[in-house]
Amino acid sequence: MERSCKAKVALAAAAIAVAVAGVVTGVVAQSVAPPEIVYGQTRCSNAPCKMIIKDPEHAAAMVAADGNHAFCDIGCLLVYLKTRHPEGENVVATFVRDWPSQEWVEARTAVYVRTDIRTPMRYGLIAFKDSHAAAEYAAEHNGEVLGFKEATHYVMTERAKRMGGSGGHEH
Repeated sequence: MERSCKAKVALAAAAIAVAVAGVVTGVVAQSVAPPEIVYGQTRCSNAPCKMIIKDPEHAAAMVAADGNHAFCDIGCLLVYLKTRHPEGENVVATFVRDWPSQEWVEARTAVYVRTDIRTPMRYGLIAFKDSHAAAEYAAEHNGEVLGFKEATHYVMTERAKRMGGSGGHEH
């Protein structure tokens, strides 16, 4: 009888330990920070772009199983994700700057506005953490609101036009 009670206590302790480990792991995944970008020195991870990242407001970043990556333009991040991680495999976190606050936000949940703003690679995408702010901005500046998948499709279509028209990545 005593042995059965000890076994139940041990089993309960193990279950609690597993639950705590799961919570801690979830917290760690949620608290992943974007990699450091040294503006004016760090190069874009998207080949063949490889531009030096100069503009914090247009920068993007990613943490993946194969390392940390930084990008000069939201479009470069989206191209990299679509060509290197098409199913999102091994991607821990993706980051873009919220246009109004310039805070890093998760790229896969951000809302995008296609604008006539001259971004480093001329994709013209800016990101918002709030869909109402994105819609407001788009209405005021004649922009188009896009979700993550739509923004990716737009960028890949633009990339295909550029590659077909010029034989390479425009700078």
